[in-house]
Amino acid sequence: MIGLTEKEAEEYRKKFGLNTIPEKKKNPVIKFLSYFWGPIPWMIEVAALLSLVIHHMVDFWIILILLFSNAVVGFIEEHSAENVIEILKKKMALVAELPEKDMIEDILHMGLCLFWMMVNDIAKMITMKYVKIENEMQKAI
Repeated sequence: MIGLTEKEAEEYRKKFGLNTIPEKKKNPVIKFLSYFWGPIPWMIEVAALLSLVIHHMVDFWIILILLFSNAVVGFIEEHSAENVIEILKKKMALVAELPEKDMIEDILHMGLCLFWMMVNDIAKMITMKYVKIENEMQKAI
């Protein structure tokens, strides 16, 4: 017999729960603010602060606008990608039907038969190559 019985599967289901991965939703505000956190945003933020310190207000505002624009565009793109993933998940089948155990055993048996046929064919090819080489050596002698 292959796999778990229905009773064993039900016991595992009761003990461990369904075989699913819980999804963690991230707060959108925290996700948006994360675009200002990291080495590249820090470098740009330092450049903005330096511009402010030396009173280059035009540079300061341009840098801040670019930093903010990058965060907005990144947030929108990521949000769109997540929406597409959600749509695809909804279209996917939630329950997969398993073949009957007899069918699984038949498939495994066929796989083993194919494997042994391939091994047999490889052994024949090696033997034929060996015989051919041996015949050529006999002719050369």
